[in-house]
Amino acid sequence: MNSSKHTELANHAWSVADLLRGDYKQSDYGKVILPFTVLRRLECVLAPTKDKVLEVAARHKTPVVIHDELNADATTALEAALSAVPSATIVLAHGGESAPAALEALLGRHRNLVVDLSGMHFQRTPALATEKGPLDPAWKALIVKHPERFVMGIDVWAARLFEPAMLDRLMTWTRRILGELPPEVAERVAHRNATALFRLE
Repeated sequence: MNSSKHTELANHAWSVADLLRGDYKQSDYGKVILPFTVLRRLECVLAPTKDKVLEVAARHKTPVVIHDELNADATTALEAALSAVPSATIVLAHGGESAPAALEALLGRHRNLVVDLSGMHFQRTPALATEKGPLDPAWKALIVKHPERFVMGIDVWAARLFEPAMLDRLMTWTRRILGELPPEVAERVAHRNATALFRLE
């Protein structure tokens, strides 16, 4: 890559960072926003090879995590990937920031879809529950209906979430949410599904 092309790409990446607002301070862009911008660009460049990546992942029994909000275009792309290589397991991060009804339809059509519930805590929208409130009934019903298709984690994507008091709140919330599920379902979602998915046994 020549110097002018490198400069052009770097300037483009920084211009994207300048558009962002919220939890990230300008001094954090180089640590967080810029790498995500580069990863997104790589995703776009590598898009034509997505099916090959899924084939390799399937051959090695390695799940592929897709981190996307399920708008109409993203849902179409996800379904295309799920259908293209049905032997590849795709994990949808953060439930695709979608609703239970939309996910239920996807889960019904694609046996190779697993839904990651991390990051769906009280600090985000949509959330499985408020900090003190009960697990959303629609989410609970979907998880209980497909207990083998969900995994739970904690997504600490911002520095403030690493603070001990916040981590304690997130862990307390997660334990409470899991406690609202039937014990066998909670055990699967909390660790057994991930153990099987990532072949940790």
